[in-house]
Amino acid sequence: GDGRIDDGEECDAWRYRVTVGGNYLWEGQSIECDDEYSCDWDNCECVASDSDGDGVIDPEDVCQGYDDNLDADEDGVPDACDDTPIDCGSHCVAAGWLTGGYVTEGSCTAPEVEPGNCQYVCRYYYSLGWSWSDMECCCGYYMMGDCPPTDPGCECPDTETLRDVICPENKPSDPPTAP
Repeated sequence: GDGRIDDGEECDAWRYRVTVGGNYLWEGQSIECDDEYSCDWDNCECVASDSDGDGVIDPEDVCQGYDDNLDADEDGVPDACDDTPIDCGSHCVAAGWLTGGYVTEGSCTAPEVEPGNCQYVCRYYYSLGWSWSDMECCCGYYMMGDCPPTDPGCECPDTETLRDVICPENKPSDPPTAP
């Protein structure tokens, strides 16, 4: 009659076998768990399921089926459910690009910068997108150069030299991939 099942006992004088969540489970009763919970028979308790294995129980899961702990921009929305999962501007600038911002998928373009008199310009862009989002991080960069002076005016590189030699030599490295 001490309320514990000892070796060789099927039940004791109190007739309950265990407690589940602070409630007595009497001999002959079984554990019935709510839909979002499953029965952990080893510990004789109802435990919430974590079907995606991220350590966040299903009823509290923000991004069902994905790891809620991955949040690169720390905005509280897990990366796999976040249309904008990184701080795009910081990501681009840290990689040596001049600008960065989110745009609709497929609309990333190079910065609109016009060269001054006796200057040439190379414009670059790099986009980084995610399969679950219709937004992409667009990094922009441009480089201006001075054309050698001549009398009168200046002698700027021709289009082919800019496209094939000067601009490729000055293109920044692609930013690292992100989540």
